[in-house]
Amino acid sequence: MSTLSKVAGGLGELGREVGRIGWDRFGPKDETVPASAEAVTPEVLARALDLPSGSIRAVRVLFHDRGTSDRARVEVDADERAGLPPTLFLKMTPGTFVVRLWSNLSRLAQKEIHFYRDAAPSIAQFVPRSYAAVWDPRRGHSLIVLEDLAARGCTFPDTSKPCSPDQAHEVAVVLGQIHREFLGSPRFKGDLAWFAHQRSPWTYMEGQLVRNCVRHLPGRLNALIPEDVRRSSQVLVERPGALHAMLRRLPRTLIHNDSHPGNMYFDGPTPGIYDWQNVSYGPTIHDIGYFMMFGLEIEDRRKHERDILRTYLESLRGSGDEAIEWNTAWEGYQLVVATGYCSAVYTASFGSRLQREEIVTASLQRAVAAVRDLETFEVLTRLTG
Repeated sequence: MSTLSKVAGGLGELGREVGRIGWDRFGPKDETVPASAEAVTPEVLARALDLPSGSIRAVRVLFHDRGTSDRARVEVDADERAGLPPTLFLKMTPGTFVVRLWSNLSRLAQKEIHFYRDAAPSIAQFVPRSYAAVWDPRRGHSLIVLEDLAARGCTFPDTSKPCSPDQAHEVAVVLGQIHREFLGSPRFKGDLAWFAHQRSPWTYMEGQLVRNCVRHLPGRLNALIPEDVRRSSQVLVERPGALHAMLRRLPRTLIHNDSHPGNMYFDGPTPGIYDWQNVSYGPTIHDIGYFMMFGLEIEDRRKHERDILRTYLESLRGSGDEAIEWNTAWEGYQLVVATGYCSAVYTASFGSRLQREEIVTASLQRAVAAVRDLETFEVLTRLTG
């Protein structure tokens, strides 16, 4: 595919999504899949859950916030025969125009819906239970109904409060088990083919997008990216698509693709992962590299990253043969943190609209430290020279 056709594909996606948002705003109203938690009536929720009319008597919003999706914790008064817990967690269409446009261009809701429908049952012990996952392709509305993990007593780290090295080893074990479930699976030619066939026209323009985002970072964040990182990251602009071409050489599996602590929970000592809206068919090393980058204090990552990576490889291997040779895994880790750097820059370009400012700041600091420590862009330049 030529450069022009790739750019045209990206612009075509943009035009289609703007049109869909316009239809949603100015076309006939239809609340089959509502746009906000406040619009989730007992009838709407019963229909999404495929329950008889009248089986849910009341829905009350207890908590509501916004990010890459609108999220709400709701109290449900339902007939006992419905088999519902007293509280549920909802994920819905972003309410802000810019965030919604970006979210739908990235197919975030569609990815998560496909995940809970097709993949989650195979790794149910590591993910929240899903009660419903609904997509309205005409309006671009989504509704995902999940268990309320807080009601189970789970605890939630976030990027501003990183994991301990011991917790990181536990996460490495779980990620290895998840990846082993789908590694080399024939399901990617069957019920999981949707993931294998996703090709984003934006990948080719990633370097340009990152460079433009850096130029427009708020001053307090802009100062966190030193000049040497700005210069070395130019390889993303000069060699578009090279990073993803290098990562495609690694064995591929189903990956979370956004595995920072803010998307994890602990049920006692056992970690689990939620927020699967970036799920992808991708390189095995991605999730553990991304997690170490954002999930550990910088000094802890420097001290423990090799041991944690070995824990992950042992879990990925299980009782079988060596899945990935060490040197290949380490080189993959060096490259993968470039995707984390891109993600941190994207998020920072939105200021505090996607994440709290302390999380945005901590993420950017850790991303910059990782690409410098691991000489990520220098490795990419050497491998693609």
